[in-house]
Amino acid sequence: ARLARAALALDADDAEAQALADRADLEGPAAAQAELVTRSIAGGDAEAAVAVFAAIPEASAYRAKVAPAMTELRTTFVDKATKAVASAVKAGKCKDAKATAAEVAALWPDDGATLTAKAARCKAPSSTGDVPIVKPPEPEPVKLDKAIVKRIIERARGAIEQCHQRQLMKDPYTGGIVTVKFTVGADGKVTSASGSGVSSEASSCVASVFRKLRFPAPGAPTSISYPIPFRPAEIDSVEKASGGY
Repeated sequence: ARLARAALALDADDAEAQALADRADLEGPAAAQAELVTRSIAGGDAEAAVAVFAAIPEASAYRAKVAPAMTELRTTFVDKATKAVASAVKAGKCKDAKATAAEVAALWPDDGATLTAKAARCKAPSSTGDVPIVKPPEPEPVKLDKAIVKRIIERARGAIEQCHQRQLMKDPYTGGIVTVKFTVGADGKVTSASGSGVSSEASSCVASVFRKLRFPAPGAPTSISYPIPFRPAEIDSVEKASGGY
């Protein structure tokens, strides 16, 4: 139930969050996760749907239940993005093409890689007319500022919360900060990640989540340090009693 309240409520209001928590109490966290996936798809929130679906255990029947809807979401999203990239490339709007490809890559890396390659072939019009520049432009790197880093990490909230729950089961009164130091390669893939703080198990668990993240390509290796707070159970209990999550 704590997993449903802490990781799955996301942008739901109090009534919706309580409904998810009640379902998790009755049927288990995966049931609430599947319900949230369905709601996210219906609400057009692809990022939330992908993040929560990734947190549902592979062997869960609830994952299998919403898998077709996720496949349809992916197909529709990628098809729309493919048309947008093709249109932008044809018009010489290279920044738009690359931004659309990066958005897809953050959700589905394989599809994003295909669109990124297409966007890289975009040729911006010359300043003297409509004749395209002969030399194709170099891929434009994306600066990984705090907002971008936080947004990408937030998509893994469910997986990080599972690390938190394992720590609480082992020692409900231990809290602190897990500091993750990781490196994002030129292509946006995390090449290394290590954690410290709280416990070796907690830091190792969170680091393993970070290794699976995919960021917009920065163009050069970028090292980042990011804190993940782990609250002890007694703090969770106080916030739960006051209606917070």
